[in-house]
Amino acid sequence: MTRSPPTHAGITTPAQLDAVEAVARDTGRIWSVALGTLLSPAVQAALRVARSGELGRLVSLTALAPHRLNRALRPAWFFERDAYGGIINDIGVHSIDTFLAFADTTEATVAMATVGCFGTPPPGFEDFAEVSLRGGGMTGTMRVDWFTPDGLPDWGDGRLFLVGTDGTLELRKNLDIEGRAGGDHMFVVNRERTRYVDCGGLPVAYYRDFLADIRDRAGRVAQDGRIAAACRLALRCQAEADRFTP
Repeated sequence: MTRSPPTHAGITTPAQLDAVEAVARDTGRIWSVALGTLLSPAVQAALRVARSGELGRLVSLTALAPHRLNRALRPAWFFERDAYGGIINDIGVHSIDTFLAFADTTEATVAMATVGCFGTPPPGFEDFAEVSLRGGGMTGTMRVDWFTPDGLPDWGDGRLFLVGTDGTLELRKNLDIEGRAGGDHMFVVNRERTRYVDCGGLPVAYYRDFLADIRDRAGRVAQDGRIAAACRLALRCQAEADRFTP
């Protein structure tokens, strides 16, 4: 049996986020969610490439995040809209956080948001979504779904594409379907050459840095406001999304 992703939402309503932020302000305590941008060695490596200037000015980000449903492993509440907050809030928040990280901003405009219900039972379950954002001088397009085929040897063929004025970058985060073993594959093209980087052996630094933040409040991962911004933006996209039910 292949691996199944967990549920992802840190919060499910704007009122919950307001309450969490109020408690954090009043108590000085740290609130964070371990989103994919922080956890993935490949995404962290891609951030370093982007911030080095090798790709020039970033123009566009495209994130594809298909997931396997693995229905038999899911509890009943997993399919209750109030419990997971909608597909954009549940799994799209990772891609939104990724966009904010590469755009180096905590603010973005929602250009488009669509939620699809293509018939995955129970009726009304959200199994597809697309989001388009603008912010930090670049655009971002994100797709999430629950349609990973059973034949794929992982829970989803997650990909990230960056376009810059001087180069491009692609991540195959979970697997290379016809090539190298493992995950965290990075491909970079610049003005001089192409190169491949195996990011699979890089450490997952989030938990170490989070513990350091708790100890010394250095703000490595938990105090830049991006996590709360990603959650709030995901909730906004979810609320404003057009519903597509074929």
